[in-house]
Amino acid sequence: MEQKSSAKGKGAKKVAYYGIAAALWAVAGTAIVAEYMSSSDAQPKSGSAQRKGDGPFGLDLSMPISELQYDEKESSLGKHLYALKAVPAPSSDFTLYAVNALPDAGICEVYARSSEMEGDSLGISVRAAADRVAAALTTKYGKPNKIDKCVGGDIFCAPENWSMSVMNGERGYAYEWQKVEKSTSIRSVALAVATTNLAVPFVVLRYEVNDKAKCEAASKADDAKNL
Repeated sequence: MEQKSSAKGKGAKKVAYYGIAAALWAVAGTAIVAEYMSSSDAQPKSGSAQRKGDGPFGLDLSMPISELQYDEKESSLGKHLYALKAVPAPSSDFTLYAVNALPDAGICEVYARSSEMEGDSLGISVRAAADRVAAALTTKYGKPNKIDKCVGGDIFCAPENWSMSVMNGERGYAYEWQKVEKSTSIRSVALAVATTNLAVPFVVLRYEVNDKAKCEAASKADDAKNL
């Protein structure tokens, strides 16, 4: 169900993206990614660098970290996050691809990030881009839950401050497909609008692989190594 609302007054709770913001911003919100994206020679291209499979963007989700072709200078973007040099089947809607991968589990999440949409303070272009990607994903994964909500009061929820309210965490515009039934390799999909620290919007997409328990166990085991 689509959700829209506006709340006035102090103390209004920030939009929480219903559990997806933290994971999405792990890639989309880092300065490292923004710097990576600004380099014209860092744009991933199609090719045979990654092993082909039936996962998102043609990736083989069973591929171990040792076989990943990633940018060592830019990785890890965060713990267990790697910026890929290329993907077998890139999308024209995205310019950066990354994976969350662990030694004992392989690829656990796949991320994609669009280019930044300069001058889109009203959020018109970025919403159109998100809606276009969501429509394509709907044909594959079924109807999503759409989140379109602002809790920033009249000023930040005003149309002219659309992108600014996203940056401040007071507006959420996202789609989520939970417990995907049409795929044997993907557990959930999340698509959201995010911004740079200058309120320039872009779209970020996350796929979560089906074997979540294996990934969680591998993450805990890896964390325990540092104790």
